[in-house]
Amino acid sequence: MEPWILTTKQVRFVENYTCNEFQITSLDLIEKAGKSSAETFIHEMNVKKNDFILIFSGPHTNGLDAFSMAQTLHNKQFLHVKLISVIRDFVEAPFELYTVSAISQMEVVKEYIQKSTFIVDGIFGTGVNKNITGIYKHIIEEINHSGKKIYAIDLPSGIDSNNGIKKKHAVKADVTGVIGAYKVGNFLGDALDFSGKLVLIPIDLQFDEIRKAYKLTKEVFPLLKTRKDNSHKYEYGNVISIGGSFEYFGAINLSAFAALRCGTGLSSVAVNEDDVPFISPIYPELILSKYKTKEELFTLVENKNAVLFGPGLHPEKAKLAFLEMLISTHKPLVIDGGGIELLKEVTIPLHKNIVITPHLGELAKYFGLTSKTVQKDPVKYITKLSKKGITVVLKGATTIIQNKANMIFMKTGNPGMATSGMGDVLSGIILSFLGNKFSPYESALYGVSLHSKAGNLGKEEKGESSLVASDLYQYIPEILKLGENQ
Repeated sequence: MEPWILTTKQVRFVENYTCNEFQITSLDLIEKAGKSSAETFIHEMNVKKNDFILIFSGPHTNGLDAFSMAQTLHNKQFLHVKLISVIRDFVEAPFELYTVSAISQMEVVKEYIQKSTFIVDGIFGTGVNKNITGIYKHIIEEINHSGKKIYAIDLPSGIDSNNGIKKKHAVKADVTGVIGAYKVGNFLGDALDFSGKLVLIPIDLQFDEIRKAYKLTKEVFPLLKTRKDNSHKYEYGNVISIGGSFEYFGAINLSAFAALRCGTGLSSVAVNEDDVPFISPIYPELILSKYKTKEELFTLVENKNAVLFGPGLHPEKAKLAFLEMLISTHKPLVIDGGGIELLKEVTIPLHKNIVITPHLGELAKYFGLTSKTVQKDPVKYITKLSKKGITVVLKGATTIIQNKANMIFMKTGNPGMATSGMGDVLSGIILSFLGNKFSPYESALYGVSLHSKAGNLGKEEKGESSLVASDLYQYIPEILKLGENQ
């Protein structure tokens, strides 16, 4: 079963629901979390009985999890367990315990850090909602500068559990043991750069009453239909990509050729007549068309199975009438690049055959907000868009795919894919699946999966720094061939 991804509010609900269902207390749940965390810590970090384990415990529930973890390690006969409690006073403990509440105590903290073999971060977890300052800032800085192996409980302290944003300072962990269910903040913002390896720790939480939570989905690859000997190109999708301009002539070529590479029988490029001199026919397999009026554009798309609108489209050429005409045809439609910003002006109803593929900045522009504002709660904004009946693909290190019925996270690709043109390739891949009669949701899911896998194969061969968007073309056939063989 695919694991759940919850907001902080949903986590609290699920924990309370679990306690009521099993007739246990929250302390019982904390004890279970501590025991399971200890076992995961031992296994993942290869901890030995005589290693010096320094555990930091904070003022919230995460601190109680840390205390329970220390108790479990002590009971398992680990010889050197030391717990430093920040602010909170524990009455007593069977292991060595030291409480700090002032910066003047940092010299003692530094001594313990230097002695330690492993450091466990249980300071905040999901409990942080403001910037890290004071004693917490100093402790986190010392942990990060220690050079020791670091294990974080639930989330690295200083990472917001709702959006993954770093609160000025955050623990940089080698392993993060996520208790019970993934949090939205485990996958967004700065979280992946600070979490190290993510390990989910089941504690038998009950999710029965959760209806609208995300799930973490693995890459899923399509099985394309077997081609008949007696067939022709029009049976495998006839698609068109509309966009391009003097500044961004390559974008539309990347999209259209990606569609062809993914099994489309016929892939065309349509550019505004004024931009034709600036669009080089990079790939000879593509058909180049031009349009000037809405009527001319309609003629070009009339017999197409699916349409892409927006890559490389200059804002001045992205006329609302063109986009509204495309929407009114109810043809499967991918909207990307310059088309996304224009989408906010559309006056006609959207429909279920539309997929939009924004990155964070484009999503912010759509809502007339700053990227920083949207980053604080991206889930809220893509949910608003999906309620219009469309499928939204929010691109990022973790891509979110959402429509009215499906809400998924997919940890995708690698940092080498943060380069120009990668989004154009993705939109062309999704276009290809739409043209081959996959649903918008399936097209998004398969498209993101294929794009991610191709990027990862490219990284393996070329490394991250040298990877470019057109490199993906050589790996797509390898992935699709696996589907053909099945």
